[in-house]
Formats: sequence, C-alpha cells, structure tokens
Amino acid sequence: MDLTLIENYLPQVLQYACRHWKDHAQKGEMALDDHGCIHRFLQKHFLHWLESMSLMGRITEAAIVLTKLTAMTDVRKSFLSWDVVNADHETSASSSTACA
Repeated sequence: MDLTLIENYLPQVLQYACRHWKDHAQKGEMALDDHGCIHRFLQKHFLHWLESMSLMGRITEAAIVLTKLTAMTDVRKSFLSWDVVNADHETSASSSTACA
C-alpha cells in the first residue's frame, strides 16, 4: 500500500495511538474488567484498530497485544458470566415465544 495514502488517512498521532494504547492503559493501571474503558473501547473500535494495525503492517504486533490483554484478564470468568446472561435471555425468550 502507498505510504502517502496511509499517512493521509492514518496520521502519525493516530498510528502512535494504535500502537501504544495498551502500554498507556497498563501504565495508568486501568482496570481490565467487563464494561470498563478498555472493554467499551474494544467493543466499539476493535475492528477499526485491527484494520489500522493491518494497514500499518503491524498485524503481528496487534496479535501480541491481544495475547497480553488476554493474559491480564480472567477470560474464564467473563465467559462464565456471559453464559449465565445468555442462558437467562434464551430462557425468557423461549418462554415468551412458547406455543400455547
């Protein structure tokens, strides 16, 4: 990809932010919990961030960041709580649409 094109759409300040947000969040001791700032950021901008990292030729770096974030969180707890919420939703949805 043409570097001038990348510079037009991904200015240096944005490239820096894409590459180093995890480091700043970690140094700022931001909590990595459900519904926290990082969780909300990733829900809204994960694909934007991933695409930007790819365009900059830094997809391997993005994979490393994701691995480090996963190691810093209790993924099992998060999945368990999702299963409970999902099960409750499915139960209420199936009971409201049950045939008479």
